[in-house]
Amino acid sequence: MIDAQRELVAIRREILDAETACALALVRAEGVVDTTFPFTTSLLSSR
Repeated sequence: MIDAQRELVAIRREILDAETACALALVRAEGVVDTTFPFTTSLLSSR
């Protein structure tokens, strides 16, 4: 049971890392094109 819980935590961490990498890549791509894109603006203002 403990091993399964550890694996679940590890998988959730990998998902969060992948989501973060995706969001950062999108922000970089939008920054090259136009920094006023709504997604970039919302990500930068939420920090």
